[in-house]
Amino acid sequence: MQREIAVLKQFRYSAKEWFWMKVLFVPLWLVWITMVLYKHHAQPFPEGICQYINCAFVATKPAIYIVLLTALASAVFYVAGRFMPVATFLLAVISIIVFSFERSNGIYHREELFSLIFTVQFIACLRWYFSSGEYKQEVPLRNVAVFYSVSVIAGAYVLAGIAKINGSGFAWITQSPYAALQTLQSFEHKSVDTGLEFLIPYGNFVAALMLKFPFAVQLLFAFALVVELGAFAACFSRKTAQRYGVLLLFLHLGMFLLLFVKLLVFIWSVALFMANIPGYFLSKQNLQNENP
Repeated sequence: MQREIAVLKQFRYSAKEWFWMKVLFVPLWLVWITMVLYKHHAQPFPEGICQYINCAFVATKPAIYIVLLTALASAVFYVAGRFMPVATFLLAVISIIVFSFERSNGIYHREELFSLIFTVQFIACLRWYFSSGEYKQEVPLRNVAVFYSVSVIAGAYVLAGIAKINGSGFAWITQSPYAALQTLQSFEHKSVDTGLEFLIPYGNFVAALMLKFPFAVQLLFAFALVVELGAFAACFSRKTAQRYGVLLLFLHLGMFLLLFVKLLVFIWSVALFMANIPGYFLSKQNLQNENP
């Protein structure tokens, strides 16, 4: 236990930081699950938990209202820091069911990170509430919850890197210039979806650059792979988490500019829990007072 406490002491966060992390995180989740519930009404391609239960019931009336009211109430308690084990459990269960339901409609937006974060925060609550008095005195719940959140986010990136190696080996790097075709397709599809005509010439420009400078593209893809595989470094301390979080945000910026890939859930999760954007806007003096 002492070793665990020593690790968690490297992840000290103020009550204000934790509060704003939750305030900025949960509304995006609420909006997303609402869109899913009103958009889909069946599960033609069952995945995840929907292979065992008919998740379409959540999009029927009055179930949809019950789910949304429960989600809203849980979110309020979550932000307020009240009944945290119950709140995080309900948020995790609703998230798993709703996003499994969306994936069962052939939609893949990588929202499973929402579910993972709420799940590990629920586990963090159990770990803290059922721990000794010494543990609770040494480590606030918020530090455990943020550390668990950072760990699961880092794990998601490491697994993404491993999946690339398992799927295509180092061809993912050596063949990366051919991603120019994916770039063209991405920008053309987005242009059709949004009506923004300038995206097509921009996509052509980026694709031409990728074909003109293949070695530079290989270096960028290799760098991206190393960053993903090394994401576990974010678990060393609050400072390394912040720095690695900023690095991951730049990685996503590059993915957006080159491939028009925007993983909003990952970007927002990294920005809040890992890079700790709220901490940059809070008074350092206040944070020092809360973290003696």
